[in-house]
Formats: sequence, structure tokens, C-alpha cells
Amino acid sequence: MTKLFIHKPLFRLLSPIFSGAVVYLLILLINNNVSVIDTLFMGQELYFCIGLSYVTQESARFILVLLSRRSILKASFIGVTIPVIVCSMITCAFVTVSMYWYFESLLGYSPISSELMIFNVLFVVISWIYISLFIAYDVLHQTHEIRLKQEQQIKEDIEEEFHQFKEGINTELLFESLEQLILLAKVDVNKAEELIDQLALVYRYVLSRKQELVEIGVEMDALKNLVNLLNSLPNRSLELKDRTVKGVLIVPGTLLKIMEHLVRNSISSPLNNLEISISNEVTFKVQGNLISILRSKPTGDSLARQLTKSYRLYTDDAVTYVKEQHQHSFFIPKLNLANESTDH
Repeated sequence: MTKLFIHKPLFRLLSPIFSGAVVYLLILLINNNVSVIDTLFMGQELYFCIGLSYVTQESARFILVLLSRRSILKASFIGVTIPVIVCSMITCAFVTVSMYWYFESLLGYSPISSELMIFNVLFVVISWIYISLFIAYDVLHQTHEIRLKQEQQIKEDIEEEFHQFKEGINTELLFESLEQLILLAKVDVNKAEELIDQLALVYRYVLSRKQELVEIGVEMDALKNLVNLLNSLPNRSLELKDRTVKGVLIVPGTLLKIMEHLVRNSISSPLNNLEISISNEVTFKVQGNLISILRSKPTGDSLARQLTKSYRLYTDDAVTYVKEQHQHSFFIPKLNLANESTDH
């Protein structure tokens, strides 16, 4: 708001001079005294009009800033009518009091009703012009802010889509699979073909999903394909225990991300059999017994926060992570068709 030119000190100092001079000339024109402009133009009447113009504009500015801060000033009938009425009343009060003071103190007589009417009308018009400039800028500023927010939202959506696409590619898993494929192609062609099929099934689900929510059975089928793919890699031994109930919805890729996190945070060894169980109780519980690696990796808490963002559209419940010695557990909110229709 402070960037508007009517708030600049130079404008606030010079505009009352111009508007006061215009009002003075209009008064001379209305009273048919234009012929004496050479002798009266620099008189005290001109300075009185300039001073009155300064008081009018500053009072209007104060009222408009106050109304704008209280969100009353808007591009609507009420949002325009209220400041116009308030500013007009205060302007008339200032003009009337100032004229009585000027006429009685300096001229020795009271102003007549016609003079009061002319001065009030002219200065009210000036306040209206000031209000129109203020509201026009305010509307333009609000429109600009809305467009900036829309552009920022579009940018964030694109970045989120790119982030999800990048996560879906999962370069670490892809290169591990391709390296294993190179080795198997020289040793066992049939196993190499099976690895290609498993890799294709996993990436077809990850990269081609278009639904916001999928049935738990669809996600479990994709998870089993991922487990088969991971078991095809060296030093991987995963055992998946499925105790889920059909008919419940889940955000696509949730179980795959958790599985990938558990695998990447466990020591790879033929002696390390990673057991992962998925149960359907009050919430989905994904639990894995693993020996954590020594080097730092993204924590389970960070993954839980990331998944919570995906569930925020459908439920207020968060994805939580609990670690107890070698046991790592993720608790996922249960969704159904009723939740989905209500939140949408």
C-alpha cells in the first residue's frame, strides 16, 4: 500500500497546492470574479484554499488507511459506499468549521449558506477523486497479489509433480536393477527376462498412476512386485506378510516408499532376512525388523512428514513413525470412500 504514489511525501506536499489553486479558481469562476484574478490570485484566500485542501486530503488518507487495515475498503458497493460517506461527512465538517473560523476571525462576518455549499461541494469532490485513486490502486494491488499467489501455487504444483516424478524414477533402484541385469544377461537369460518383467511392473505402476487414491489390494500387488524385484538383487532377502483387509483406500506409492526406506536403511547381507508385516488395525501398520546401516540416510520421521503432506487432503490424521531397537513401524491413516467424498 505504501508504494502508491498518493502516499509519497512529494505528492502529499504538492497535490494540495494544485487542488487548492483549482478550487480557488473555480470559486472565482462561480462568483464571476475571474476579471480580478491578477490582483487576488496570490491573496490569503488562495492560501486558505490550499490549507483546506491539505487538511481534506490528509484526513481522507487517514480514514482510507484505517478502513483498509480493517478490511472494510473493498471493490464492492458497501466497500466503496462506507469510505465515501465517512470521508464526505468529515470533509464537510472540516470545511464548515474552517470557513467559520476564517470568515469570523479574519474577515469579521459569517459565511453565507451559498458559500458554504460551494466550498463543501468542491472539497467533497476532491475527496472523492482521492478515494477513487486509492480504491483503484487497492483493487489493482489485490488483483496483482491474487495472480502472484496463483503463479506461486502453479510453480509449487509443478515442483511437487517434478519431485514426485523424480522419486518415482528412483535412480538408485533403477541402476541397481540395470547392473544386476547386465550380470544376469551373461549368466542366465531367463532370470534376466524375469528381472526385466519385475522392473517393468514396478515402474509401470509408479510412473503411470493417475488416481489420487487406490484400493489397498492394487497397492499390495505393486508392493509384491517391488519385493520380488528387490529379492532379485544381490544380498537382498525380504519376507512380506500381508494381513490387510480389502476395500480400504490408500495414497498410491505409500507402501512402496516405506518399503524402499526400510530396505535402504538396513544392512544388505544374505544373513539379514528383513521381515516386513502389514496389518490393518485402527490404522495401517507397516513394521520391519532390520539392522540399521551406519551411514546417515533420510530418517523415518522425515518420510512420515512427507507422507503426511500427501494425506492432508483426505484426513487430519498424520502418518507416524516409531522406532524401538531393531523394530521400525509406520502407522498410516485408513481412508475409505466416505472420507474421500467428505473431504472433497
